[in-house]
Amino acid sequence: MYPRNAASPERIAVGAVVLIADGTVQTSAVSITVVPQGGTTAAGGGTTSYEQGVVFYLPTQAETNYSSFIVTAYKASCIPVSVTVVTSASATAGKVVLSGETHTSAVIPTVTTLTGHTAQTGDSFARIGAAGAGLTNIGTIATCTNLTNLPAAAALEATLTAMKGATFTGATDSLEALRDRGDAAWVTATGFATPTNITAGTITTVTNVTNAPTAGDLTATMKTSVTTAATAATPTAAAVTAGVTVTTNSDKTGYALATGGVGSGAIAAAELNSIADAVLDRNMASGVDSGTDSTVVRTPRQALRALRNKVAIAGGVATVRKEDDATASWTAAIATTAGNPISSSDPT
Repeated sequence: MYPRNAASPERIAVGAVVLIADGTVQTSAVSITVVPQGGTTAAGGGTTSYEQGVVFYLPTQAETNYSSFIVTAYKASCIPVSVTVVTSASATAGKVVLSGETHTSAVIPTVTTLTGHTAQTGDSFARIGAAGAGLTNIGTIATCTNLTNLPAAAALEATLTAMKGATFTGATDSLEALRDRGDAAWVTATGFATPTNITAGTITTVTNVTNAPTAGDLTATMKTSVTTAATAATPTAAAVTAGVTVTTNSDKTGYALATGGVGSGAIAAAELNSIADAVLDRNMASGVDSGTDSTVVRTPRQALRALRNKVAIAGGVATVRKEDDATASWTAAIATTAGNPISSSDPT
């Protein structure tokens, strides 16, 4: 069934639209309307295409969010064609979702055995009872046979005994009890006790294990070193001898641009070019840098173009070109009178 409200709807084959006069199949300019179930008829908002004379329509997601909808293809002087699309409760194409329906006439077989399966200890099984009764008689198989890929009982017991360090007893021993079995005193009710199984030559007692040292843990030498380092880290005005990057400068007096032209002063050519470009792109209306060459922003750059670039007049409109004398920069309405036949200005 057709997926309902899918993010990427499926394409729909509507049919062929035929011209009434001579039966010509239409392959262009066909209009689409969508009539949703319980909704309002509207022009199709999706995409129309044509394949072998058949009109195809790719609807929008919103147009498919109904239990059904009708797609009609039509054109003037032609026979229209339409198709009714019934949707599924699923948004996945080809998947049908039954929304809470009860099937009282369904016949459900009773399952008592699994063909080819040998019962295993711990297996769970279920038998389906009468119609409407759901799952019943859930139980656990008591006997386990033919288990594979498990070690023999003696080998398993020997392994667990070696892990424990003593004879393993299933009734009282567990993996939790076997953990750190070499020294049971490590684990206490409130946490870890002081280790006792530390070999000679290493730490024998653990004390003062905290997340921060106290004042008494710092020696006099360490305190002196820290104080000296903190004092040395404080810069003075005389210590700044090389170039630095200043984030905020509160003193803005005593500064001026270098004179003498490009190359003779301290200002690089790129900086002078940036100043010149900012002047050319200054918005004459707002007094701020426009940063754009839009036809609706009046700048010195656009004003100078009328003096140096090509200006063509046609149909009462003067078009000022950019520096390539081809691309339009801005236009002006021109009023003419008798004796003024000038139609263009094209400086070389």
